[in-house]
Parts: sequence; structure tokens; C-alpha cells
Amino acid sequence: MPIVTLSLVALTVLAYLVNLLPGTGLTSRLAFVPVLTAAEPWRALSVVLVHAGPTHLLFNMVGLFFFGSFLERSLGRFFVLGTYLLAALGGSLCPLLLSILWPAVVSPGTVFVGASGAVYGLVGVLLVPTRRLDRNWSGVLVFILLGALYPLFNPQVAWEAHLGGLITGFVLGCCYFLVRKLRSRST
Repeated sequence: MPIVTLSLVALTVLAYLVNLLPGTGLTSRLAFVPVLTAAEPWRALSVVLVHAGPTHLLFNMVGLFFFGSFLERSLGRFFVLGTYLLAALGGSLCPLLLSILWPAVVSPGTVFVGASGAVYGLVGVLLVPTRRLDRNWSGVLVFILLGALYPLFNPQVAWEAHLGGLITGFVLGCCYFLVRKLRSRST
């Protein structure tokens, strides 16, 4: 049973429901805003708990469930949890860097919400060329394609977080499989 994946889904859905209660204001406290990074660094991770609406939440949780469950069965709980958290940071780092280097593209005051950076991190692992993962390439590619095309129809979608998470997950996956290969050679 994919305990970590189901726990992440449950925690995120619970946070969404709590945020619906009047006066909680979780979004204003947990969303990632590049200009607030130095003063409130936890937002780089807490962003995964707040979503812009039920469709946003559903899309991210379906992706988390399918990709997270598969990776948890294939590579283990700790790898999935670590990748999810580090990809969330990568998903926040990309808009932060863009807000510094290219503020015309990403305003430092832009508010980012959602777990898509972390979910795209899991997808990034699936892009690593390895025979160790018996994956469904069509599902991975459709998810990436939807994430790439959706911002064309809805400019509020944070492609920057998708990209940051995807790159982070790919790098983590490459490191994971490289270390496994080196260990297998040394034994």
C-alpha cells in the first residue's frame, strides 16, 4: 500500500477543506510569494497544501496518486517523500530565480499555489532513461503535455513551478539510478 502517497493526498485534501472554513486564510499564510522568501522561507514547501480551486486540487491529487503510488512501489517510500519535498522546493526555486533574473516574466509579488511542482518532480523521475522502471510512457507524456499546454488557456497556471519540479525530479532520479548502478558494480 502506498502509505506516503496516500498520506500526502489526505494531508493536501484536508488542508484544502480547512481553507474553505471562514477565517482560516491558509492561502495567504502558506502560498509561495518570491518576495517573501527571505522572511518566510517555509512557504517554499507549504505551497503544496493550498490550491486555487477543486479542479486544481483534483488534477494535482490524481497526478500525485498515480505517479506517487507507482514510484513508491518501485523505489520506496523514503525516495517518494524526499523527491516530493525536494521537488516542491525546486518548484518554488524556479519562480524565485525568474523573479530575480527576469522580473518582467515573473513578478516578485506573484502568488503561487499548488502541489504541481512536487508532482512534476515525481514525473521527472519517470523521465530518467532506465530499465529499472517499467512505466507507462503515454501517461507520463500526456501529463507533461497537459501541463505544458494548459498555461496557454489559463495564464494563471504556474509553468515555472512545473518546470522547476520537473528538473528537480529528473536530477534526483538520475542521481538515484547512478548511485544504484555504482553500488551494483562494487558488489
